[in-house]
Amino acid sequence: MTGTKNSSGPLSQNITSQPQGMTIRQGIVALAIFYISTLCAETSGQELALSDATLRVLQELDSTIAKAPFFVNEKEDRLTLLKKGHSRRSDKQRLLINDELYEEYKVYDSDSALKYVDDNIAIANNIGDNASFIDNKIRQSFIMSTKGLMKEAFEALNEVKLRNMSSAQKAEYFAQVMYAYSRESSDTKINLHEQEASNDSVMKYIAPDAPLYTWYLGCDKMCKGEDLATVELLLDSIVAHPADSREYAMHAYLLAQTREAHGDTDGYIRNLARSGIADVKSCNKDVASIEELGMWMNNHGHVDKAFVYLNYCFEIAQQYNNRVRVLNISRTLNGIRQYYMEQNEQKEHRLNTYMASLAITALCLIVVIFLLMMQFRKVKTSRKSLAKANEQLTESLDKLSQKSREVAEALEELKATNAQIQQRNEELKESNYLKEEYIGCAFNLCNSYLKKLDDYRLSINRKLKVGQTQEVVKMTSSSQMIEDELKDFLHEFDTFFLNMYPTFVSDFNKLLLPEEQIIPRSDEKLNTTLRIYALIRLGINDSIKIASFLHCSPQTIYNNRLKTRNKAIIPKEEFAEAVKNLSKMSV
Repeated sequence: MTGTKNSSGPLSQNITSQPQGMTIRQGIVALAIFYISTLCAETSGQELALSDATLRVLQELDSTIAKAPFFVNEKEDRLTLLKKGHSRRSDKQRLLINDELYEEYKVYDSDSALKYVDDNIAIANNIGDNASFIDNKIRQSFIMSTKGLMKEAFEALNEVKLRNMSSAQKAEYFAQVMYAYSRESSDTKINLHEQEASNDSVMKYIAPDAPLYTWYLGCDKMCKGEDLATVELLLDSIVAHPADSREYAMHAYLLAQTREAHGDTDGYIRNLARSGIADVKSCNKDVASIEELGMWMNNHGHVDKAFVYLNYCFEIAQQYNNRVRVLNISRTLNGIRQYYMEQNEQKEHRLNTYMASLAITALCLIVVIFLLMMQFRKVKTSRKSLAKANEQLTESLDKLSQKSREVAEALEELKATNAQIQQRNEELKESNYLKEEYIGCAFNLCNSYLKKLDDYRLSINRKLKVGQTQEVVKMTSSSQMIEDELKDFLHEFDTFFLNMYPTFVSDFNKLLLPEEQIIPRSDEKLNTTLRIYALIRLGINDSIKIASFLHCSPQTIYNNRLKTRNKAIIPKEEFAEAVKNLSKMSV
């Protein structure tokens, strides 16, 4: 959210370039829609300059984060089944079940994981199972490292002896030493040598068929600055088959680091997102990929996405009790929150400006309407004078009825002229009524929008005062308000039109084949087709203007009109003119 879209878009262009034949009512409606759309416009971030494939993966990550509670519920169900009858088992059985529970909890709930590790250590000491004791001390060190308790993490490692370990345990031991030093160096920027030495030891003892062999191999080569081509091929092969596991997430994360090292931003972001998807689905709450992705988004100006990713990481880090991640993320989130506060202040300022502009516009409209009313009075006076003149003319015609043929012909011409004048009077009466209805509708519409805008302003103001910025973001992110206003606007138009032309629907259906009659649904007065031809009946024949009025594309209007003309019982070229002459206005 680093910029705002120019408010002078297509809608404002339509308003500023209205043809001279546009009616006052259309201008009022267009102005009102322009102000509403401008007030509801959201500031949007820069477009992500990434490939379509990467954007699709980011969309999948967004969707997966939204469904995170579903994956948590699934995991809780698995844990409930796993813990069923746990306390009634033998020590050996409890060791095995605790191992499973630790694997489920280790990156999901550090306190619970530590509970089962401590339980296993006590059981191992009780039955003299040294191998289990070593495994669980290494696990204890891992949990302490994730919680940021580095002193306790190293103390746990110091309680085991290398000479008593198998090769697999030595690999796990040195992997944990490397992890502990990496967590410590994230704060102090030291111990890089110890990390490299530990990584060398891991590669010495780890089996080639171990699940994380490729990951440690890649880490080793990256630390030593060696060629990663072979590792990248292995990682590509693993990442090409998505899995909902922490191991997959780690491999995708490492592949992202190699892509970044090559300057491949697109591959870097895509693989961070893949790693994040696997982390969310596996309920991993010690997540590095989404945090790093959020930091990248924030550094490159995509604040909305950064907030979503970092806020998710912050919440799960709090749940996991990961002090280091909570501290690191909170610093960035504070900056984002400050940014949103500044944006909200700017929005409030713009809102006040728009409200003032709308008030001035309304005042101008009142002046215009007053002038029109004065004109209507003059027309009314002229009509009275004309009616009086017609009466006098009729009397004169009666007296001259016996005159010559030439006088009789002149009288017939005068009668024809009088008939035309009466017809014009009727048309003028209908036109005046239509304008009065336009003005009344415009007043009601402007008053309604002013009230809704003020309510919307007060709602945002109250939420901002109490710091409910999330609620404000949610309110202003949704397009529901515009959709509801459009629905109400079309309903008002239907009511207004049918009040003037109550028989329009039945008269229009008389122009169509019997099997092609258009009957609106029970919950609507007019449908899209009927609204198109209602606008034509009002004199709006341009498909582009009709499309703008009904908020759809000109091609849709063109296709609809063509399809409807094909259903007519009269020639296609005469259909539009026939519609213009439909129905009599209900005056």
